[in-house]
Amino acid sequence: MAQTTAAPRPLSVQVDNRLLVLIAVVAGHAVKHVFNAGSMLILPELKSTLGVSNTSIGLLTTTRSVFGGLINLPAGFVSDRYSGRWAAVLALTLIAVGGSMFLVGISTAFWMAVVSMTLLSMAITFWHPPALAALSVRYPDKRGFAVAMHGTGGSIGEAVGPILTGFLIGFLAWQTVLQLSLIPAVLMGVGTYLLLRSIPSLSAETTTRGYFGGVRAALSNPRLLLVLATTACFSGSQIGIMSFLPIYAREDLAMSTTATGALVSLLQVAGIGSQPLLGYLSDLFGRRVVLAIGFAGLTMGTLGLFTAGSGPAFFVAVAFTGLFLFPMMAILLAAAMDVVGSVVQGTTVSFVFGVSVVLAAVSGWISGRVADTYGVEFVFLYAAIPAAVAFLLTVAGSRMKDNRSTVASEA
Repeated sequence: MAQTTAAPRPLSVQVDNRLLVLIAVVAGHAVKHVFNAGSMLILPELKSTLGVSNTSIGLLTTTRSVFGGLINLPAGFVSDRYSGRWAAVLALTLIAVGGSMFLVGISTAFWMAVVSMTLLSMAITFWHPPALAALSVRYPDKRGFAVAMHGTGGSIGEAVGPILTGFLIGFLAWQTVLQLSLIPAVLMGVGTYLLLRSIPSLSAETTTRGYFGGVRAALSNPRLLLVLATTACFSGSQIGIMSFLPIYAREDLAMSTTATGALVSLLQVAGIGSQPLLGYLSDLFGRRVVLAIGFAGLTMGTLGLFTAGSGPAFFVAVAFTGLFLFPMMAILLAAAMDVVGSVVQGTTVSFVFGVSVVLAAVSGWISGRVADTYGVEFVFLYAAIPAAVAFLLTVAGSRMKDNRSTVASEA
């Protein structure tokens, strides 16, 4: 496959730079997901304050998912076409996340909340193409592990975010908490730019014609299309769980905001250790084996959420689900980047996030309808269906060869 040849650099510089990039990108991803998790935790408070239904919350989730998915395509273009400015893009993304949180905090009507949450989703999404492309080209031999470490940063942020937000809401109005989020976001954005601005990109900026040629080649690859279809199913399950687990905890289990934050954090903590392990195993044994195991586990976990009731078994089911809920996206991303050239690494990330999120966005609305019609706990039963389909697609995709030969050709 076509690759862009980077100018030779001393080995020590390459090693030092790629470790610094890994640390900075993982840290930035963690901070970004602190904000993202906080925005999900305030959904019950938003619902109560504005007096809207579960279906309305589902519609909000669907809207932010659709636009969050659509913004992936221009984000991928910017990442690949102007790869030399990746540090500035990452910095501006973090600042935009904080600004969007501020707008959610000053929303006084449902339409304002929908617009603000949509902007937040778009800002959060813009991070992934440049960040993951930077890791992919620096770790071609350990791509699964590097992408999983990036995901681990997100899981840490998702674990800290609910606890921190739930704690702060216990002392401050939820609107005030979101408004104050702008300050750390700006500081983190500026710090990221100052740290990474002197590190060159290993991906040469391509021409617009070369870029779209690479896009056409990627979209004609059946292995990539299978990854996209599988990711769409996974995202449908993830959206349902993440949107309604906090509502189920607050309304059905009568948990406090702090306890709800701890419950959502439990979902993330379980995946912090499993994510780099599964990424490492996917480098050794191939993506498909690890994906099949992961989707089988996710299906069983979501069924456990539905059948466990409100006792200790429910918390065990939450932790078990968390082992597979977030690690799967990292493996899917690595699988997609295995099969494309370096010219469209960022765009491949945008395909995986964008196409899958747009196709799965209706899941938010369906989840809301299920919750209003049958009860919130039935959302977990619904979420098991797309997870099972993702498992079947992975098993059926026997033509997806082991990634190790691809990695070897790139190293």
